[in-house]
Amino acid sequence: MPDWYRDLYDLWFRVGWRPSELLAVRFDWLDFHRQTVHLKRGRIARWGGVEAPPKTGEREVDRSYDPAIFGTFERLKRRSLQTGRRDFVFSDGQGNPLSQEWLHKRVWLPTLRKLGLRTRGQYNIRDTFITLALSAGEDPGWVAQVCGTSERMIFEHYRKWMKNLTRQDGHRIASLYLEPRSDGHRRQRQSK
Repeated sequence: MPDWYRDLYDLWFRVGWRPSELLAVRFDWLDFHRQTVHLKRGRIARWGGVEAPPKTGEREVDRSYDPAIFGTFERLKRRSLQTGRRDFVFSDGQGNPLSQEWLHKRVWLPTLRKLGLRTRGQYNIRDTFITLALSAGEDPGWVAQVCGTSERMIFEHYRKWMKNLTRQDGHRIASLYLEPRSDGHRRQRQSK
């Protein structure tokens, strides 16, 4: 597998974007100093790669939380300068943006087969980012913002991955109503 495929998939797992957003990214959308990406458009696969605003609108995304993201962008920029004009971060030999369908058929599915994993869509990369972030205890609002989705969607579809939601639910609030005892334990406060 060429290095740039590894770069693409490594970035994809680190950013959690929709495939249409990642494959539309251009170098001039990257702010290397601030480590932000201004996502302006997505490439809609089912419409033949037509570009349109991202599903949840244009947004600026701070990626400074993970230095490897912009480290990869910098490496890809250097590589693009050596090979000629490149607008898109991920492009074919002629500088055209990559196709989601092509990547799915020619890179993603063969890789899954080689690893002995069941077939699944590339959109699962986004799901993986979201579940890993929530399992690590990241704020659901932050996850929603960096992925370009709503908190409602995060709660509806990924609730089971949120840290401590199923293990000790309610214990924190209950502890507010307990009084300390001299033996180090707590007893229930009496209602007045």
